[in-house]
Amino acid sequence: PALRTTFHADGTATVTDAEPQVREENLAGLPPAERAGALAAIRDTAERTPFALDTEPPIRAVLVRLADRDYELVLVIHHIVVDGHSLTVVERDLVTAYRTGALSDPPAGVSGELPDYVRDEQLDYWRRQLAGAPEPLRLPFATDPGRSRAIDHIDFALPEEVATSVRALAARNRMTPFMVLLSAFTMLLRRYAGTDDVVVGTPIAGRDDPAVADIVSYLANTVPLRVRTEPSPTRSEERRVGKECRVRWSP
Repeated sequence: PALRTTFHADGTATVTDAEPQVREENLAGLPPAERAGALAAIRDTAERTPFALDTEPPIRAVLVRLADRDYELVLVIHHIVVDGHSLTVVERDLVTAYRTGALSDPPAGVSGELPDYVRDEQLDYWRRQLAGAPEPLRLPFATDPGRSRAIDHIDFALPEEVATSVRALAARNRMTPFMVLLSAFTMLLRRYAGTDDVVVGTPIAGRDDPAVADIVSYLANTVPLRVRTEPSPTRSEERRVGKECRVRWSP
């Protein structure tokens, strides 16, 4: 149903009976060099063309013929109706349907009903956890007007001995490796920002309920993890805190 939903400016949404249209392109007659360029152009156009979310389904498909038995399916789905897990579900169901020849039938066992997760007690829980939460951190390297505000990222791998130590520390303290690494990150933020109360946002899949395992929808969420460290440790204590992760968690 999410892939047949239109979204309107007044905040409403309508599930339609419209089936997603598959546009076909034939590049089989082109020389290989030209074919590669034409395919790249088709992909680019499919990805960059805006969706008219109030009038068309949030999915776009182009079937490109490259040779007699060689096709590529370009599938673009708006982020408003899919998260990372949804793409896995879509790919799995397409492959299953293709292999079984059941392209005209919906995959078995997939329900369109979403459980209602917004409950008063859940909202009250988050209000309590975030009551009195600090203002956004003021980091010296982020507030310097002379520095660039360009966003970038750095990919790196932890050495095996560090990863082994993280897993061992997590086991000793009945924590997960994620909690250990977040604790270390929080201590770094604490030192830069000079605060014992830090809120860090982390994405979650939002699919711990088996009822939504096969749902195609945007269920991912960003959860604020509030981490409060022991107040004002000395430098020697801080080193010990780094080793034993003396933090109080309010996830």
